Amino acid sequence: MHKILNKRLLRDLKTNFLRYLALTLLVVMGMYVVVGVIGSAENTITGTAECRVADNCEDGQFEVFIPLDSEQIKTLTDSGADIEKMFSVDIEQENGSTIRFFKNRSDINLVHLDSGRLAQNTEEMVLEKRYCEENNICVGDSISVGKISLDVVGIGSTPDYDMPIKSLADTSAESSMFGLAFVTDKQYESILEKSAQKAENYCYAYKLNGISDDELKEKIKSLDFDYTKVTDIYFQETIADKIGKKDDLKDGINELYDGSTELSDGLSKLDGNSVDLNKGASEILNSYILQANNSLAAYGITDTLTADNYSEILDKYIAATQNEDLVSLKNTLDNLNKFVSGTEEYTDGVNKASDGSSKLSSGISTLKSDTDKMLDEFFSVEIDNLTSFVKADDNPRIAGAAGDMLMNKQMGLVAGVIIMCLFTYVISVFVIHQIQTESSVIGALYALGVKKKNLTLHYLTMPTIVSFLGGLIGSAIGFSNMGIGLQMQDTYNYFSVPQLDRIYPMYLIIYSIIMPPVVSVIVNYIVINKKLSQTALSLIRNEQNTVTYSRINLKDKSFIRSFRIRQMVRETRTGITVIAGMLISLMIFMLGMNCYVLCSNVQKDMQSDTKYEYMYMMKYPEKIVPDGAEACYSESLSKTYLDFTLDVTIMGIDGDNRYFDFNVPKGKSKVLISKSVQQKYGLSVGDKLILSDNANEMDYAFSVEGVCDYSAGLMVFMDIDS
Repeated sequence: MHKILNKRLLRDLKTNFLRYLALTLLVVMGMYVVVGVIGSAENTITGTAECRVADNCEDGQFEVFIPLDSEQIKTLTDSGADIEKMFSVDIEQENGSTIRFFKNRSDINLVHLDSGRLAQNTEEMVLEKRYCEENNICVGDSISVGKISLDVVGIGSTPDYDMPIKSLADTSAESSMFGLAFVTDKQYESILEKSAQKAENYCYAYKLNGISDDELKEKIKSLDFDYTKVTDIYFQETIADKIGKKDDLKDGINELYDGSTELSDGLSKLDGNSVDLNKGASEILNSYILQANNSLAAYGITDTLTADNYSEILDKYIAATQNEDLVSLKNTLDNLNKFVSGTEEYTDGVNKASDGSSKLSSGISTLKSDTDKMLDEFFSVEIDNLTSFVKADDNPRIAGAAGDMLMNKQMGLVAGVIIMCLFTYVISVFVIHQIQTESSVIGALYALGVKKKNLTLHYLTMPTIVSFLGGLIGSAIGFSNMGIGLQMQDTYNYFSVPQLDRIYPMYLIIYSIIMPPVVSVIVNYIVINKKLSQTALSLIRNEQNTVTYSRINLKDKSFIRSFRIRQMVRETRTGITVIAGMLISLMIFMLGMNCYVLCSNVQKDMQSDTKYEYMYMMKYPEKIVPDGAEACYSESLSKTYLDFTLDVTIMGIDGDNRYFDFNVPKGKSKVLISKSVQQKYGLSVGDKLILSDNANEMDYAFSVEGVCDYSAGLMVFMDIDS
C-alpha cells in the first residue's frame, strides 16, 4: 500500500507541479526574508559584542569640571578601576561639519582600523569611517583643521561611538556633519592651542576591576575639589557670581557688628564721665548761690539761700520790694537749677544707652556668629567636580547597532512562525481540495482496510516536502550575500561598526530548516484530520457537510443570491485564507504608512517648533546676553520609558522669550511639558512628573501645570529663576 501511495505522490507532483512550485517559492521567499533579518541581527549583535571585548570597551564614563590630578587618578585606580583620559575638543570644518579630536588611545576604547594605520607623527590623523564615507574621504587625503593640514593615515571606528552621535541627548546620527579624529598627543595639544573654541571636554573612561559603578561614583564625588585653584577667569566669574550674595550679606553683618561695637565703646566712655559732669553742674549752682547770699547780705537780708529754698525766699522778698535785681537773680538760679536737673537726666540717659548698646553689641555678635554658620551651611561653595556619570548600559553610543538589531531578531523569530502558519494553511487548503476531489477513492481505500494514519501520512508528505525544500532553499539564500549581506548593509550605512566576520548560528540553521516542515505537519494535521475522520460510506458518496448552511433561511432570497450565500459558506476555508492574506498585506502597508506619516510629521514639527537658527551651549555663560539672543538654562535629566532610559531636557526660560514663547509658571516644582513628553509618558495637567539626575543620584518631582505646543524633542519648561 505504501508503494501505491508513493506512486500517487509522484503523479500528484507531476499533475500539480506549478501549484507546488508556487507554494515552494512562497516558503522560499518567507524564509529568505526571515533568515536575512534574523541572521543580520545575530551577526551584528554577536560581532559587535566580540569587537567590544577585543577593543576593550569601557564599562562607563564620567565627565568632570576640571581635570583630575595624578593623585586622584591613583586613588581611583587603587580602589579597583582602570581609568583613561578621553579628553576631546570639537573643531568646526568649512563645510559646517564638526570633527571631535581625541588623543590616540592606549588601553580603553581602542580604535578598530578598517584600513591604514594609527597616527604616529604630527600632521597625521585617523578618521571615523562613517564620516569618511559620507564626505568621500580616503586614506591619503588631507584635511584642513583651522590653519593645520592633517593627512588621513587610517580609517576606523571605536566601540564607544558605535552610534556616532554628537551628544548623548541626540536621537539620531548625522555622520555627514559629525565625525571623530585621533591624533598624537603633541598634535592634539597644538590643535587645542590654536583652536578658536577652547571648550575642552574632560571625559574619563573606566573599566571596573573589583568595584561597582555606584561605588566608583561615590569615590569620584568624594575627591577634593578646590575651586579657588582654578585659573580660568570665566570659571572664577561664575563662582564669584554664585557666592556674591553670600559676601554681600556677610559684609553687611560685619559692618553692623563693627558699628555696634563702636557705639557701645563710645557710650561706655561717655557714661564714665557722667559723675564728674553731674558734680560740676552742682558746683556751678552752689557757687552761684554762695555769691547770691553775699550780695543779699548787703541788702540786709539775713536768710541763707540753698538749692532747695532759694525760690521761696526770693519770691517773698520780691513780693515785698518789687526789686528787679532780685527777679533777675531768681531767674538765673532757676536756669542753673534746670541745667543741673538736665545734666542729671542726660547722664541717666547715657547710662541707659550704654547698657542698651552693650546688649545690642552682644546680640549682634551672636547674630554674626549664627549668620556665619548659616551662610556656610546654606551658601556652600563646595562645588562637585563630577558633571556626568554614564554607565555603558545607559550610553546610547555604545552597542547602538546591537540594540537596534535586537528588536529585529525577536520580531523575526515570531514573524517566521506566523508566516509559516499562514503559508502552510494555504497549502492545507489545496490538500483539502484534493481530499474532496479524491473522496470516493479514499472511501474505497477505507473499505479495503487502509488505515486513517496511512492516508494522513500520505497527505502530509507533500506539504512537508514542500515546506522542507522551501525552508532549505530560503535559508541558503538568506545566509548568502543576498540575504544577510544585504540586510547588514543597512547597519554599515548608519552605525560606525567594523566589518564583522560572518557567522552562521546553529539555532538559526535549525530554525530555518526544521521549523517550516514541523509547522506544516502541525497545521495540516489539524486541518485534514477532521476531513479524513468521515466514514467510508460518506467519503464514497462524497457527502458534503451541509449543517452550517442548511440552517440558513434562504426561502425569501432569489436563486442567484441563495447560490452565492451557499457557495460562500461552502468555501469558508478559502475565504478565511484570503482574508488572512489581506490582513497581513494591510498590516505591512499600514506599517509603511505609519513610518511615512511619522517621519513627515517629525520633519514638519522640527521645522515649525525650532524658531532659532543657532543654539550655543556655553560652559561659562556670559553675563551680558548678545543682541538677538535669549538666555536659557538647560539641564538634562532622565526618565525610563519601557526598558529605555531617555534624556528629558529641563529648559529654564523667562516670560518674554522670543524663541520659546510660553507662559511658564513660577515655582521650583511647576513645569510646562511639551507635547512629545505628554504623549510619550501619558501625562495630563495636575500629574506628577518624576525625573532623575543619575550623576547626583537625585529624583525631582514636578507638577504639570500645562502642555505647550512643542514637539521637537523631549522638553520640559520652567521659569529660569525657579
